Amino acid sequence: MELKIESTAEEQKAVLDAISQLNDLRNVKYMSQAMIAATAGIKVTKVRVVLMDLIAAKKITQYAATTNPARQRFYYVINQDPGDANT
Repeated sequence: MELKIESTAEEQKAVLDAISQLNDLRNVKYMSQAMIAATAGIKVTKVRVVLMDLIAAKKITQYAATTNPARQRFYYVINQDPGDANT
């Protein structure tokens, strides 16, 4: 039996807002799940689920910030909605 944890719209919005805030900081070179959780105000264990849902929905893009497989670090960018191109 597989357990599927769902993310809520509120959690997704909180993570998107956190990613936006972290993107505004010039000294951030990667985003850990703990950084995102602290900024979003949700549990670290839930951040991974939310990130996977946002990536699947193509709302964010995940970039590898390092090439070391033992210490994987990622940077996230919010994808622009095509309807927002003029704003």
